[in-house]
Amino acid sequence: MAPSLKLSTALITLALATSVESFTVQNGAKPNNALQMSSSVASDQEKPKKRRGPEMSTAVPFLQQPPTLTGELAGDFGFDPLSLAQNKENLWEYREAEIKHARLAMLAAAGWP
Repeated sequence: MAPSLKLSTALITLALATSVESFTVQNGAKPNNALQMSSSVASDQEKPKKRRGPEMSTAVPFLQQPPTLTGELAGDFGFDPLSLAQNKENLWEYREAEIKHARLAMLAAAGWP
């Protein structure tokens, strides 16, 4: 084998080994449940806390969290700066619209006409 081929093989092997290692759970580390779709799937200890009063938003720390965003949806960090979701029905309608638009955007990125 040529020296340059050995070096390139070693570099590729090193790159693959380090990339695989980044996706494994480290010893003693607790897996992250950030991608759960519902709080009913989470255990009793991991259920979101009921909010009593206006708290500050996690997404925009200088704004108060809207009362309709209770943390029960995936990715709910209190981001509604225009107060579009005045009630639960509006919140679910906007959620469904966002999912439809995201799916169309993914199809368009793949080359769908």
